[in-house]
Amino acid sequence: PEGGFNILALKKLFSCLYESIFTVYGQKMLDLYENASQQLLNSTSTSASISEPNLAPEVVGLRSMQNAILQILCSALSGLNNNSLSTAPSQVQNQAQRLKSLCLEQFRKSSTMTMKEGVLNSVCYLDCQEKTNIVNEFYKLASGDLLLLMKWFKAQAQTAKSVANIKLLAEHREFNIKNPNLVYALFRTFFLTNASGFHDQDGLSYKFAAETILKVDKINPQVASRLA
Repeated sequence: PEGGFNILALKKLFSCLYESIFTVYGQKMLDLYENASQQLLNSTSTSASISEPNLAPEVVGLRSMQNAILQILCSALSGLNNNSLSTAPSQVQNQAQRLKSLCLEQFRKSSTMTMKEGVLNSVCYLDCQEKTNIVNEFYKLASGDLLLLMKWFKAQAQTAKSVANIKLLAEHREFNIKNPNLVYALFRTFFLTNASGFHDQDGLSYKFAAETILKVDKINPQVASRLA
């Protein structure tokens, strides 16, 4: 409507922006990631102990940069997927596959949970087998650990394509609506940080948010107030 907020137009704009980022800068950023990998490998080979992560500032900085690169590129690739990756130039398709492979490699080879969490937060933007594998493998690591379960729910909530994904997660056996931390990790993350998934044209997310807040209010009014 005139003077209103056109969600579909905004989503299309961001999708095109993300596509441009991946096609123009994807190769350079992937090269930067692998250069950091080589530097990390060299630092490990010269470290006094390879059984524990190297916490030297420059090494921590390289790991942070790798996580940032994966998150930027996965987010950008999600926009390209929306515009059909299958019709993109072969070079771009190869970059996409390279990115997915690096995500899986970092997750499985990293000895630090920070690096594994970084991959989880990144790959959840995508719809691919690598994402499924990583989400399932992180869940196995998180089983019985509340902090890791919170991270598992949060990563999926902040990248969910629609409220339907959140409803499925809310039915997961590990989710407990009586636990404030899990409520914040799933619902609050979706409501407040996932603009693309939450602000849908049909308004179903708004309806779900209202129903959820009323439901939580009967259990814990203070938690409900923080969702509103």
